[in-house]
Amino acid sequence: MAEKFMTFKQFLLRRETLQLYRQFLKVLLKVEDKQYRGQLRVWIRTEFEVAGSQGDHDEEAVRMRLTHARLALKELKTSVYLATS
Repeated sequence: MAEKFMTFKQFLLRRETLQLYRQFLKVLLKVEDKQYRGQLRVWIRTEFEVAGSQGDHDEEAVRMRLTHARLALKELKTSVYLATS
């Protein structure tokens, strides 16, 4: 049975996705309320899992989802900053 390997572009998109996920988690460290932080963590994980389970290997579709995720990260950063200041 032949194993299926990622192309270089797929590898780079996967790396970018993981970096974005880590950035979301870093922002969560600034949320003081542990219960709310947990809810946000579940929401973020669910969103990434749903996007990943769509099985979309179209690079453009993945790039669009990454763009939307970057916008969501920016909004989350702003919200957390306003809530903590």
